[in-house]
Amino acid sequence: MTIISSYTLLICKQKKRAIPGCSCYPSRLERVFVRLRKRGIYLKILSVQGSPNKNGNTSTISNMFLEGLQSRQDLFIETVWLNDLDIKPCNGCFGCTGKYRCIKSDDMNEIYGKIESSDLYVFGVPIYRWFMNAQFKLYIDRLTALLSGDEKINAMVGKNLVIGMSCNFQECADCTTKMFNDFGKWVNMKWA
Repeated sequence: MTIISSYTLLICKQKKRAIPGCSCYPSRLERVFVRLRKRGIYLKILSVQGSPNKNGNTSTISNMFLEGLQSRQDLFIETVWLNDLDIKPCNGCFGCTGKYRCIKSDDMNEIYGKIESSDLYVFGVPIYRWFMNAQFKLYIDRLTALLSGDEKINAMVGKNLVIGMSCNFQECADCTTKMFNDFGKWVNMKWA
């Protein structure tokens, strides 16, 4: 699994770029790019950003990763800012079973199609109080609508995922990291 985190990536607040000499830049990002190139993953990228701050650490990490991919001519990148959308919480009613869409009428129903047609997901996940923020938790919960009869999210099976997290200390990201590891195994996703 690829998790790019601000606790290992030193960001210059003024220039919004990695500080030279950081132990993970550029080598860590470059290793990710090389693995993606070898797999030929240059079709459609869905960047799902959970931060309410479009110029914060989480978006900076995700944008640095995406900028490295933008030099390619054979890909399309679409970014969704969860804080700009009206996404209601999941009721756990399973009214979505077999429909692959939630029965609620909100912006999440538009995102389902983007999820289904994407080849690589870049999740920008800010960590607030030892777990992902509320905006991203709503998004994850509402993926329930994409469950198939065998309890897999077929739209995401075999697809690739990169996660950018920002938090003060690595320990703060451990719960979210474990959740994404379990999620990836359950959905049978590839870690880019």
